[in-house]
Amino acid sequence: MNRLVNFMNRLVNIMNRLVNFMNRLINIMNRLINIMNRLVNIMNRLINIMNRLINIMNKSCNYSEQNI
Repeated sequence: MNRLVNFMNRLVNIMNRLVNFMNRLINIMNRLINIMNRLVNIMNRLINIMNRLINIMNKSCNYSEQNI
């Protein structure tokens, strides 16, 4: 009976180490995803600014064509 308990205890310890390792990996992945999300947000803002500039350029070109 004692051997069985020791064996089960070792299995639980191994499982606990695996869970801790997985938890660390998930935390690292979460940090990376947060960083990527911030970068995507910055890129999205830049794209919006570029789009506004393109719209302004387009309107000015249309205006100049109408004047010709």
